[in-house]
Amino acid sequence: MTVNLSLSKSDWNQIRLYELARSVRLEDVYFQYQHGLIDEVAYNFSLAMAASRLPIWKWPKIADPSPEFSKAIEVYINDEDFKQTLLAAKFQDWADENPSPFGGLSSPFYYE
Repeated sequence: MTVNLSLSKSDWNQIRLYELARSVRLEDVYFQYQHGLIDEVAYNFSLAMAASRLPIWKWPKIADPSPEFSKAIEVYINDEDFKQTLLAAKFQDWADENPSPFGGLSSPFYYE
């Protein structure tokens, strides 16, 4: 599947920073749930969102969540009822054909 995404470097940088913020927020929900500060409905919604964002987080090399949160996401994804979102599936197909321009965690959070 070839998709022509006409996004500027600035657009990709904004997407990366937005998704980084989202990953931190969702990990915070996980932390709150583990400490009894948030209910299960909010936790499950956030876990589903994190599972659906993984392909999008991997391409711009956003930091992996904590090992505990990663394990919770993995368990959620491996559940027989889990179905990846259409956006995540299409993005993964696109990402397989388009290498990431981001250098990883040791590089700046943007590319030039």
